[in-house]
This record gives sequence, C-alpha cells and structure tokens, in this order.
Amino acid sequence: MNPTAPNDLSHELIDAAVEVPRELGAGLLASAHEGAYPKALEEIVPIHSAPLLTHLRSGHYPFGLLINFHVLKLASGIERVSNHAPNLSASSASSALNN
Repeated sequence: MNPTAPNDLSHELIDAAVEVPRELGAGLLASAHEGAYPKALEEIVPIHSAPLLTHLRSGHYPFGLLINFHVLKLASGIERVSNHAPNLSASSASSALNN
C-alpha cells in the first residue's frame, strides 16, 4: 500500500460518514440511523479502541476509524486507530473535513 493510500481511504470513509446525517437528517436519534451504521454511542472512550485494534491486527488492516455522530462537528468525534503508527486522529479528521 502506498503511503498516501491510507489517508485517501480515511478521507473517503469520513466523506461517507458525513453523508449519513446529510441524507437522514442531523440530530436524529441513534435508532433512526441504525440501518446506515451499526452502532451509535454517546461518546468514544478508550475501551472502544481495544476491539477495533484486535480486529485490525487479526485482519492485518492498517487502520480503522471510530466515529461519534453525537457531536456538533464530526471532526471532533473521529478517532483513527492505527495498527502500525501513532494515532493520527486530529490532523487526519480535520484535513479530511476541510477538503
């Protein structure tokens, strides 16, 4: 995988995540979005990264995104969990949403 591919994929995933509330309407309860994404939480806490990291390691995936849709700005609700590098969440999320 070339070095820019993970960032390109992050941007695509974040763009898709932005479309969910645009299509279904922002501010709906989690139950209204259940068909669009599997689970919505009030906040992301460190324990949520552990199962994702296990999945990343077992599948040899480079990274995964935890996305909290219960925030005013989506960029503040994105955590990038990396299998190989330090967490790049703030810069990756901000740059993806600002492009």
